[in-house]
Amino acid sequence: MFGQNLFAQDSSFVIREVVISGNVRTKNIVILREIPAHKNDNYCCPSELVQTTQNRLSGLQLFNLVNAKLIHDTLFISVTEKYYVWVNPWLSWADRNFNVWWQSRDPKRLIYGGTLHWNNIMGKNHSAYATCIAGFNQIFEVGYATPFPRGHSGWAFSGAAYFWSNHELWYKTENNKLQFLRLENQVIQKNYGIRITGKKRLNYFDRLEFTQGYAFLSVDSSIISANSYFMLRDTFQHDFYGGVEYISDHRDQRHYPTNGHLLRVGFGYNDLHSHGVRNTILSVGARYSAFTPLKFVKHLVWVKYGALRWSAGTLPYNYSRQLGYGSDYVRGYEPYVAEGQGFVLFKTGLRKAILYNRTVTLAGGQKFAAYKKLPLSIWFNVFADAGKVLSPSPIQNSGNTLDTQWQVGTGLGLDFVMWYNALIRAEYSFNRMQQGFFNIAYRNAF
Repeated sequence: MFGQNLFAQDSSFVIREVVISGNVRTKNIVILREIPAHKNDNYCCPSELVQTTQNRLSGLQLFNLVNAKLIHDTLFISVTEKYYVWVNPWLSWADRNFNVWWQSRDPKRLIYGGTLHWNNIMGKNHSAYATCIAGFNQIFEVGYATPFPRGHSGWAFSGAAYFWSNHELWYKTENNKLQFLRLENQVIQKNYGIRITGKKRLNYFDRLEFTQGYAFLSVDSSIISANSYFMLRDTFQHDFYGGVEYISDHRDQRHYPTNGHLLRVGFGYNDLHSHGVRNTILSVGARYSAFTPLKFVKHLVWVKYGALRWSAGTLPYNYSRQLGYGSDYVRGYEPYVAEGQGFVLFKTGLRKAILYNRTVTLAGGQKFAAYKKLPLSIWFNVFADAGKVLSPSPIQNSGNTLDTQWQVGTGLGLDFVMWYNALIRAEYSFNRMQQGFFNIAYRNAF
């Protein structure tokens, strides 16, 4: 991203004109609603306007390059559009993370396939996708999403339907590690469902999200003898679930922020049914992350994160998974998991840019001209995490010591940010047991 302005840093000005170029498919309104000021508005701090405009537009995932500049009373915006219909190939691991897969290095545990993306439909930033994955897991999913129609109000909607199955099931935990039940000649579990989400924008930064969904899970009868509490002694389960979440997002950039904060507070329920038996689980949770630039060193950011989740009710094993799943884990404990009714998790770190928003020119013909300019940032980070399960599961197997202990980890890492929203994290971390682990991830840790 590049930007410039011809005003004094703290001068006040009036925007008389907005000139947009490069948007062959994207409607002007999609870009205009991301600008924090409108024509004939009085605005202070021109450099802030330029930077905010660039950050918001780069976060849309519509453009490979964004260039904003303010000359006198005119805001010029130039964009390079992505390809909006394309196939994203999949080659990943069926395990919880790269570290777990690397311990076996079993190519049979890889999943492969692709996702067909159709983004920016009609030039209005609507999006659709269809995922088809084979290998260790079989997955098919389709979805559609609409954006907010205005910058400070309105509704956005998304919906998805999915089916997936495989021959292996995480059916219990022993010695803090998942145990697997595998059937070579038949499917051990099938899942399908549908979900709908409506988002109500309260202002540009705050919104409410309402989710309703249905999920069905069936497992082979062998699971009952292996772990009768997996679904409370049953082989199928209907889950009617929903929730509401308040989100206040003041980050400068959605995918790899360097300033601002994000708060999420929510309530949810799972209404489980099987053979006429009903089991209701109620959950509350909160997540907060903050990104503070430190003035004494350029491109040095202090990152803080905290999360809390609590569930009330009788939790089957497949709903008691807390730490070690998704992004909810303490770095240094990648091979391990912990179960209970909830968890607390804290993360902090320092990030220093080794390379910041450097545009790299790639080789290639005109067919991929939109991707020849690669915005690249590389961040070195040091971090420390801590987390603990709340109310460990009463259904425990021997040796699950992490269900009752604080997990504490520290480490070093490199983050590679490409085209604003593509992220690769490479980390090496240590835990309290004097163990060290290497891991690769594609999601932001905060």
